[in-house]
Order: sequence, then C-alpha cells, then structure tokens
Amino acid sequence: MKYLKKFETAADMVEWQKSVDYASPNVCLVAQEVIYNAPSLRGVTIQHIDGTLYLIDEWKARGFSSEEANGVAIIADLASFVIAKEDAGTGLKWSNTAELIEGVSVTTSSSEFVYSGAQDTSILVELGVSPAAQACADYTFPNGAKGYMPSAGEFNVLRNNATKAQEALTLIGGANMFDKNSARYYWSSSQLDSAKAWVWSSRMGLNQVEKYTIDQFRGYARAFCAL
Repeated sequence: MKYLKKFETAADMVEWQKSVDYASPNVCLVAQEVIYNAPSLRGVTIQHIDGTLYLIDEWKARGFSSEEANGVAIIADLASFVIAKEDAGTGLKWSNTAELIEGVSVTTSSSEFVYSGAQDTSILVELGVSPAAQACADYTFPNGAKGYMPSAGEFNVLRNNATKAQEALTLIGGANMFDKNSARYYWSSSQLDSAKAWVWSSRMGLNQVEKYTIDQFRGYARAFCAL
C-alpha cells in the first residue's frame, strides 16, 4: 500500500483525485469501502452518476447498469471531460450567418488546438446565434451536469483515445460516435473564420465546413461536460 487516504463520500474522493498525480498508485477508503486507484486511471474511464470514475474492467466486474453511467470520462494532459451517452441534437447549424463571433475560439489549422469548449458555448448561447451550441447547453447529464459544445482540441483528445472511448460508450449503452463507415460530422465550438467552423467525425477527423451547412452527414451535436 503506497497511499492510504480516507474520505466520507465518493464525491470528496473525486475532488481530491483531480489534484493529485495519477502516476502515483493509491488506495482510498470511502466510508467503509476500500477503493483502489491504479496509475492507469488516466485516460478513459466511465463516470458513475455519483461522480466516481471506474476503469472499463472494473465497471464490468461491479456489474453496474447503463442507467448508472453518467458518461465516458477522459483524463488527459491538455483536457479532461465527460462525453454524453447520446446526441444532443441533429440537423443543427453552427450559426445562421457567416460571421466571426468575437471571444469564441479560432483555430486556423487542424494541428493547432484550443480547449475552450465550455467558454465558447457560454458566449454563443448568450448571443443566441448557434443552434448547435444551444442544444449542447440544454443537454442535462444523468447526474444533473449541464453540457457544452466541445472545442476542436477536445475532439482531438477524444480522437487520441477513440478505441477505449468506443469500448466504454458501447458498454454503457451509448449511441455510437465511432462508426468508421459513417461520415457523420459533429460540430465543435471552434471557428476557422467568419464563414467556417470545425467539425469532427471518426472517419475523417477534423474538417472545416460552412457554419450554416447541414445535410444527412453534417449538423450533429454531442455534449461534453466538465469532469
């Protein structure tokens, strides 16, 4: 046992976990239950509605139901978040006009990323200019958390963890975002310029399309929430 710490609730443990180095194995005592947190807690986990994070194998072993899952959590160096189990909406425009929205992130290259989805969404919703952002902000996670439209950088973090994220999403009965045969595009909160915003698909990665363009493949929204 390298580290022993006692918490009154699982929520207290999760708050503490955010501040520690996950490279250090630890053992936590929540009330009367001993919880082991391995170094591999970084990466993809499943968040229970009580806030506790579980590795995929641990979730299976405990026999939790899909209804007990809040979403798929990813902990990475650049961004950490929870992915909703289903889409927040389809057939949605990023905006109705070609206009650069001041204060909302701008990414000019698919290799230069920003991680400000929550802030972007707040601005877009306040201005009332983005149906896609509004749909994500209106989405409520099972634990009561409100969603936001993820940035291009957050989608890139998801892409880097796609295999495990797909496994976790399938395990909790989530709607698949990772079908390689699908060209389904999800809006990000990041702009390219006045006319275009960034979209993401599991088959094509990050691409740029007109903000007001929707068709059978474009116009999807999936909410993330803070971890």
